[in-house]
Amino acid sequence: LKIQDGCHNRCSFCIIPFVRGKSRYVNADQVVAQVRSLTAKHREVVLSGINLGRWGRESGSQMRLPDLLRRLLAETEIERLRLSSVEPMDFSDDLLGLMAETPRISKHVHAPLQSGSDAILRRMHRKYRPRHYADRVNKARTLMPDAAVGADVMVGFPGETEELFEESRQFIQAMPFTYLHVFTYSERPGTPAA
Repeated sequence: LKIQDGCHNRCSFCIIPFVRGKSRYVNADQVVAQVRSLTAKHREVVLSGINLGRWGRESGSQMRLPDLLRRLLAETEIERLRLSSVEPMDFSDDLLGLMAETPRISKHVHAPLQSGSDAILRRMHRKYRPRHYADRVNKARTLMPDAAVGADVMVGFPGETEELFEESRQFIQAMPFTYLHVFTYSERPGTPAA
């Protein structure tokens, strides 16, 4: 169930903000109604978005993603909720704690990494560093020891040397991942990386 679209981030490799526009979200009442209707035929609903963790962050909203999840748990009979990809900086202590304590939320953490190299993350204009990413993923693993933990990893980004690739590989090897989505950089015309 797509509950968010667009993105305010300006990653140097990504065209999404130019194609999909600014971040916007489906209001909570509508999400609750949609999940209620899906419950009749489905046991699990996957909440998705281009930048799902930013749900509710637009001006005028007092709710955040954990607040929406609490409403869905209280106001629907859905057996299980699953979050699709959430940016690492949006895996707040509140969100991770809620996921850990609630059996109806899948123990699944997918946080796009892109690179384990600090220099490459800076070139990508990502808003976190490897240490921040590790903090969030390790916190998730501590709270949910059996969780599936996955990441997106991009290789071949412009300027990635063998040394920077190896830095990223070592970082990834040290993380408690259960799966990876690895893909090669592909140029998007009009982006700074291109």
